[in-house]
Amino acid sequence: MLPQQVVIIGAALIFLGSLSYIRDTLRGKNKPNRVTWLMWGISPLVGAAIAWSEGATLWEGLPIFMSGFIPILILTSTFLNKQAYWKLTIFDYACGFFSILALVFWLFADQPAVAVLLAITGDVIAGLPTIRKSWIDPKSESLTLYFLGGIDKVLGLLILQSWAFIYSGFLLAVLAQNIIIIC
Repeated sequence: MLPQQVVIIGAALIFLGSLSYIRDTLRGKNKPNRVTWLMWGISPLVGAAIAWSEGATLWEGLPIFMSGFIPILILTSTFLNKQAYWKLTIFDYACGFFSILALVFWLFADQPAVAVLLAITGDVIAGLPTIRKSWIDPKSESLTLYFLGGIDKVLGLLILQSWAFIYSGFLLAVLAQNIIIIC
């Protein structure tokens, strides 16, 4: 187990990756899917809140929090360049709907593990449009952010004092999504 403060390195890496991604979005190179990035912002923030409410340290929750904060920054950048977003389809809206539905169910979940599972489900469903887009049009995504995000999640996993699902589940899910998009 690494010292918990090492997640600051991961947070800095993902923040630098986001600046690169935002730059490419503003230039029109990236075409972020707004449904994905909105839900990728909401789901991790819910996951971080759950983890912290269940006793996770500030450092243990930071990688999850950053997984939500960064997408909100990226989503915002899509409104600054009208050419820099992916045209939404019925598939995108359906994924957004089911992602929101998972989060609504989270509100009624009385158990932290169920709540985290619902947050992960919402996050994964929200990611499907971007995963699909990254395979259909790989040039519409800059991979630096996903690579640095993967490093951030690995560092987050390496500092955990407990590998209980409520602490590790979200990090593992986001790491898996990053790997799928990169590959």
